[in-house]
Amino acid sequence: MKRIKLILCGLFLFSPLFLLFPLVSKAETGVLSHITTDTTWSITGSPYLIFNPIIIQSGATLTIDAGVVVKFPPATSLNLLGNLVVNGDANNPVVFTSYSDDTIAGDSNGDGNVSPPNIGWKGLLFNAGSNGNIQFTEIRYGGGNNLLTHQSAIINYGGLLSIADSKILDSTVMGISNLLGTTTVRAVEFKNGGSMNLYDGALDVQNTTIDGTGGYGIFVRHGKVNIENVVINNSFSPIYFSLNGPIDFTYNNIQGTGNAENGINFDGTLLSNLILNPEGIPYIFHGFIVESGVDLTINSGVVAKMYGGIWTRGTLNVSGTQSEPVHFTSVRDDSVGGDTFNDGNATVPQTRDWDAIVAMSGGTVNINHADIAYGGRQRYYNFRNHVIINDGGAMFLDSIKLHDNEQGYFGGMGSTTILNSVIANGVEGLLFSNGSLDVHNSSIYSNLDTFLGAPLVNAENNWWGDASGPSSTANPSGTGSFVSGNVDFTPWLNAPPSQTQTIDPVIIIPGVMGSAYKSGAWVIDPIFHVYDNLIETLEANGYVKDTNLFPFGYDW
Repeated sequence: MKRIKLILCGLFLFSPLFLLFPLVSKAETGVLSHITTDTTWSITGSPYLIFNPIIIQSGATLTIDAGVVVKFPPATSLNLLGNLVVNGDANNPVVFTSYSDDTIAGDSNGDGNVSPPNIGWKGLLFNAGSNGNIQFTEIRYGGGNNLLTHQSAIINYGGLLSIADSKILDSTVMGISNLLGTTTVRAVEFKNGGSMNLYDGALDVQNTTIDGTGGYGIFVRHGKVNIENVVINNSFSPIYFSLNGPIDFTYNNIQGTGNAENGINFDGTLLSNLILNPEGIPYIFHGFIVESGVDLTINSGVVAKMYGGIWTRGTLNVSGTQSEPVHFTSVRDDSVGGDTFNDGNATVPQTRDWDAIVAMSGGTVNINHADIAYGGRQRYYNFRNHVIINDGGAMFLDSIKLHDNEQGYFGGMGSTTILNSVIANGVEGLLFSNGSLDVHNSSIYSNLDTFLGAPLVNAENNWWGDASGPSSTANPSGTGSFVSGNVDFTPWLNAPPSQTQTIDPVIIIPGVMGSAYKSGAWVIDPIFHVYDNLIETLEANGYVKDTNLFPFGYDW
């Protein structure tokens, strides 16, 4: 039997772990003692066998040369208080692996093929004040730990870690967990259990692939995260934000295929501003709250697939365009944002697939050019199943299309303006009970009922589904959508307004003798009547006073 070289101190000479793993017929270096001074592990001592949880003490640096193999029995680890420098190269990577991995550096435990290599060792553990620089390295079978959140091949508890040009393979549950500190990942391949988790601190991931995790590719609670040029395939879902603290999220070019659920998931409470731009995969919203003083901005071209809804005490800004509207739709809707569940036509969208967009007391919702479909699943307090709800906030909805929802808009409190929009194919198009509601230049049709309640609603210049106007006791000959309550719907449009037409604002400034001050208000042209019916004609064609029509009386 050949000699095994031991790096030890007397304290660990009779370690129970050491007794479990006998000497083998190969020159190896056993490591039993903590590292207190600068140390180098070179190829001549490889493989290194870690017989105890080894601490690299503060002020000490462990340097590992290219080609070195380090093997770990179960329950062992490298625990960093100091520094770790791993200098693999493209042709000679450093390998951290299980003691029972016989595919590299031989049969270290001397049992042939009896022990499988997937017996997890605890991993590389970086504590506050530690530093790690890892390049061209393979980390295999790591993450054995009794705590689920800590079952990672690498755990950062508060250090500064950089890993590049490396592979993290066959981890017990996760590849990297960042509980505090900063972790930078560049050009790393994660495969089979190699997900990443950010619980706090900072995680910067670029030019990286994640394949076959079985869970989420990247899971984020709060902290600072940057994700660029990342491909996440064959996982349960690429990215999941379950927020419980402030988040600083920047990203570019996130792709994914073959996932059981293809999207970037959000749930929890948003406590810091967030901007969402279109990506290669859609966003998926569960129950998501925008807190007071916080802005959520969703830009043109974004596809938001919904399980739950978005409730805002802060501000929701949706900035679509005519050519690239924002889509809020069911997770089962494969017509936009791709096949969410990779199941072909096995799932189809339907009304009540998701909840609602809600302006809570003090909240603001601004939506411009959005398609909103298949919502209205859950009653909000005592309200009905509407997909847009104002519960005491301020809403401005321009060029939105509500269709195939259980019910459209409900105004319980607050103020709402709806312009240039379509509200169609729902059980109830509009329901209004309190606050203020103005609806203009919109199409409201093919709803089973449109009930507008007690406070006066300004609903002039809308298309109600028929040139005869809405069906109402105030319009007995009307055959369009039914309207009841205190509603000013005259004049109405004789045809659907063009959803592609942009109405330029008009300012009417009469000349000398063109206006007079009467009864506390300026009256346009009370003498010559040059402007008779002009304002009414403009309003009949979609103009709204104080929105895009501004008569300007002046005392010349």
